[in-house]
Amino acid sequence: MTLRYEGGQWVLERDDLGGSVTGPLPLTLDGLTVDGLGTPRIGDVFRIRGAGGAAGIRLRPISAAELATAQRWVSAPAATNSGSAAAVLEVGPALAPPATPPFALAVAAGTLTLTDALGTVLGVGPVGSTLAGDGFTVRLQGTPADGDSFAIRRNEARSGGNGNALQLLAVRDIAGPAGTIGEQADALVSRIAVSLSAQQGQFATAEESRNQAAEALSLQSGVDLDTEASEMLRLQQAYNANARVLQAAREIFATLPASSRS
Repeated sequence: MTLRYEGGQWVLERDDLGGSVTGPLPLTLDGLTVDGLGTPRIGDVFRIRGAGGAAGIRLRPISAAELATAQRWVSAPAATNSGSAAAVLEVGPALAPPATPPFALAVAAGTLTLTDALGTVLGVGPVGSTLAGDGFTVRLQGTPADGDSFAIRRNEARSGGNGNALQLLAVRDIAGPAGTIGEQADALVSRIAVSLSAQQGQFATAEESRNQAAEALSLQSGVDLDTEASEMLRLQQAYNANARVLQAAREIFATLPASSRS
């Protein structure tokens, strides 16, 4: 992206001209917010680029204690509850401005009311509906009685729970057009394994065919590489011996008097 100051205002624009925003800072485009550049002058230009790509992504080893297996929110029914309902919590969007925990969910005349610690009403709905809190959603599972209430609070650090891990595991059982996510993943792995096995079988067959063709070619040409190498070595030794004989003869003739050579 390019950020420039012109005409008394900032312009943040994508390099491919796929989008731009104009106005005072802060400016936000494609999830990037630019702010706090001080006093500008007409003609100021800033180039903005990513610090790195997918090549910088790597696995970071963590210990078991660092895994977020415990659920973020926990609920507890009041001791005076006479119904059989339980509060089911899921992570949701946070409120702006934030509410004050802990929270309370009350049942009165078939209506659910969610409030924070200051009594601020965050949501109202019939029994069976889902209400949105500050960072969570809540619904009742079971049959509540009139006057039942539930306390909702953030989970404590190092609680040792595994609710978050169980919810993650339950994702495998979410049904889709082609079955659950787990079934689709298993089917995909099976298809890849079958295709890989077939490719490996074809490679082994092709390799064996190549070896047989090379052997047939060698037999057809009638050339034994071991025999030819041995014969070549023998001829080389014979050539070296003859060369030494010729060299010795030249040396002998060179030492004889001219009368003797004639």
